Amino acid sequence: MTTAIQHTTLPTNGITLHVAQAGPPDGPPLILLHGFPEYWGGWAKQIPALAAAGHRVWAPDQRGYNLSSKPAGVRAYAIDELARDVLGLIDTIRTANVPAIFTDTTASSATAEQIASEAGVHIVPLYTGSLSQPGEGADTYLDYMRYNTAAIVDALR
Repeated sequence: MTTAIQHTTLPTNGITLHVAQAGPPDGPPLILLHGFPEYWGGWAKQIPALAAAGHRVWAPDQRGYNLSSKPAGVRAYAIDELARDVLGLIDTIRTANVPAIFTDTTASSATAEQIASEAGVHIVPLYTGSLSQPGEGADTYLDYMRYNTAAIVDALR
């Protein structure tokens, strides 16, 4: 089983998203959504471990970030557009297993909630508090969840 991260670009919702992937193609799918101001690399430490646990991991750069399309205009970044991007990825997965989606911030959680209402996927918010208040444990908790892959695997049970 390969845990090496591969990179691809996939069309979805009229744009292209860069996606980091790892794990067996037939493994239960996981989609890892980053928040502002990050990119797929915020999940780099978890991807190999989740792949080694047998999951097919997809970590897209959401629209406007890193190697993904950067459409013009504020409306292009509305939650419903971000959700449609990920719904397109879910269609690309084309599996009987409904993917679980992990989010790491309030912004990506809002996108995931929209996706859940349309596609019935399982959402696992790893952090849904405000990251704008350093010194109140936000960074410590987020670091814990990001670097404690066992906690993420436990959340799947």
